[in-house]
Amino acid sequence: MTKARPPVSFAQAIARIAGRIGYDVAAKVADRSERTVYQWADPDTDTTPTLAQAVALDTAYAEAGGEGSPILDTYAQIFDRVFADASADRNALAQSAALASLEGGQFVAALIAAAMPGATPAQIARAEAEGEEAVNAFKNSMRQLSRLAAGRGSQPGGSK
Repeated sequence: MTKARPPVSFAQAIARIAGRIGYDVAAKVADRSERTVYQWADPDTDTTPTLAQAVALDTAYAEAGGEGSPILDTYAQIFDRVFADASADRNALAQSAALASLEGGQFVAALIAAAMPGATPAQIARAEAEGEEAVNAFKNSMRQLSRLAAGRGSQPGGSK
């Protein structure tokens, strides 16, 4: 029975290469057994070829008339997805920080006006309203920062 493979996976890339050049040829190109190549193409295993083997397999695929570079293309798609997610988190944090800075500045200005001798009840009320907006903006920034930290904490070099 043929196993379903995720469309953007190394298992799918290996199966595509082996489908074009044959598992026996893929094994020779990678200097491994056919069993190993079958394991690489199995979505239920975590084994993958080395970088040198991946280059050799993509090259053999291209030389056999295949379009693209299945392993390289898969790597690029996975990297783009991960990078886009991280960039979106960082962009959201930057936007949140900009709003918190704006709201914080408006709060400080309103506080100064409320602290001045002869401040009106309207100026004091305005400072309270600006304070609530600033607190909400800073809380949102903290939520964005926590999301970013949670995503980074499991990656090499990340800290928690």
